[in-house]
Order: sequence, then C-alpha cells, then structure tokens
Amino acid sequence: MIAIAQLKEIRLRIDQLVGGLSPERLFRVPEGFANHIAWNAAHLAVTQQLLHYSLSGLQPHLPAEIIERYRKGTGANTADEPSYRAAMEVFRRAPEQLGTDFSQGKFTSFQPYETSAGIRLGSIEDAIVFNNFHEGIHLGYILALRKLV
Repeated sequence: MIAIAQLKEIRLRIDQLVGGLSPERLFRVPEGFANHIAWNAAHLAVTQQLLHYSLSGLQPHLPAEIIERYRKGTGANTADEPSYRAAMEVFRRAPEQLGTDFSQGKFTSFQPYETSAGIRLGSIEDAIVFNNFHEGIHLGYILALRKLV
C-alpha cells in the first residue's frame, strides 16, 4: 500500500530532524507554541497506534502510560525524556510493523471514528491515509519549532 510507504518516508524525515537534537532543544517550548518538538514526535507515535491498532481492536505497540502522556489533549507538561525515548523506538519501527500486519491481514475489523478535523474514518485504509495527513501537520510544527529552539 503506497500510504504505508509514504509513512516510512515521513517518519524517516522526522527522525532525521529530531535525532541529533539535545534534550534542551527537544523539550523547549517557544513563546506562542503549546508544545515542544519531543511532544510532537512522540504524539505521532501514539496517534498512529491509536488510529491503526486501537480502532481495529488490536493491542497498540506502546505502553498505556506513554499513550496517556502523548495522546490528543495532552501537552508539553506530560512529557519527559524516558517516555519520549521509548515512544521514539516505536515511532521508528511502526511503519515496518504496520506494513507487515497489514499484509498479513491482521486488521479484520475497524471501529468508525470521526477525527477532530471532521474526517470520518470507516476503515483501516482510511485511517492509514488520514494518519499521513496528521503526520504532515506535526512535521510542519516540528520544522517551525526547530527554527526557534
């Protein structure tokens, strides 16, 4: 599926942008922003797991405490370096795992979901495509934040 290949490329780009940053840069919230780079990247790992695995009735590949720190509605104050590093391990592995799980037919059910952007997801394919849109939004935030920290 082309959207999974695109997710791999998006994740590679984001990993390159954040990989060499110091904790001071990763966890700094510039004025006018609600979150920092670390939160945005870890949030992507969490959201992808929730959209693809949880909505399909499958166990996410992240511990519940990391999901609670970085899910929609959380912010910079819930983030810390150990949980960020753990989320980034899954962030890096997730596209390959998603591709394997998708090709093996593991996504046999899906609970329809309306996103905060008002987009209705009715299938795993919808969720994969929407997730790339979501990743692009946060890639934009990461790019802007890198210029300010």
